[in-house]
Amino acid sequence: MNCEKRAHGILRTPFALAIAGLTFIAPCQAQSETDTYPSKPMRLIVGFTPAAATDLVARALAQKLSDQMNISVIVDNRPGAGGSLAYVIGAKAAPDGYTLMFNTGGLVQNYALYSNLPYHPLRDFAPIAMVSQSPLLLVAKSSLPTATIGEFVNYARKNPDKLSYSSAGNGNVTHLGNILFQQAVGIKAVHIPYNGSAPALTDVIGGRIDYSTPTVASAMPFLADKRLRPLVVMSLKRSAALPDVPTASETVAPQFEVSSWNGVIAPAKTPSSIIARLNREISTAMQSQEFRSRLLATGAEPMPGGAADYKNYISSELNRWTAIIKASGLKLD
Repeated sequence: MNCEKRAHGILRTPFALAIAGLTFIAPCQAQSETDTYPSKPMRLIVGFTPAAATDLVARALAQKLSDQMNISVIVDNRPGAGGSLAYVIGAKAAPDGYTLMFNTGGLVQNYALYSNLPYHPLRDFAPIAMVSQSPLLLVAKSSLPTATIGEFVNYARKNPDKLSYSSAGNGNVTHLGNILFQQAVGIKAVHIPYNGSAPALTDVIGGRIDYSTPTVASAMPFLADKRLRPLVVMSLKRSAALPDVPTASETVAPQFEVSSWNGVIAPAKTPSSIIARLNREISTAMQSQEFRSRLLATGAEPMPGGAADYKNYISSELNRWTAIIKASGLKLD
């Protein structure tokens, strides 16, 4: 029985009809809105430039969601402040399921690095689903006299603060991960921040920078033609995309692991029914062999799971990186 018929059959007086507007009709209207979702184009905000590794994964997902939901999912690139600009915009968006954010680990790392960000990684967002994870990779310029990670560490120990390393920017995971790696193996090097992974790696290829620690996804285009020399992957198990490259854990730093991860979040107070629907759609997209192949080709690993799983992961990463950054004394205010 629909809402109109139910109200007509039960209510008889003007007073009762007025009450019906609160007790019957409004809930049914809300249910109707949820049932018809989505009914207009959706926006997926990405805090990085077009063609960046994060953007490529986001666009692949947006295309799959567009096909599945029969609605346009438009990627909206809003680079700036290590992705924080995108989160500021997303936190202020209407919680109606039509504005989503493709987040990275910068969601929690930036919160620990900056004192006055106008959002909280959990209170201001509703996690929907984790999508993928890409470990960091140490790559060196071809002229560096080190063929293995062991040789690299020994060389760096003998030459403290003589080696330079590039990152995708101050506070980026490629910067923070390098700090952790230096601490783990007992070396010191000079940090040269860049505006993105591409220019950071270009100067390693050109020999102006000694090494870098990009994500596997960012480094892949430069590995096929051997313009970069991969020495170690910073994950507990070897990367499926680079099975011949040893891990830090099996060589110079037991149990060492640093990865970049991403997923989809929405503004806080987005209806739980919409969160559940989007999680199902993303899970379906990740089961697609086409989408999985695109992820694996970039060196990223698919990471499916429920919305609650993703919320717990964000919470644990927030605690982890807050402790790491506090111990390092690094602040970017």
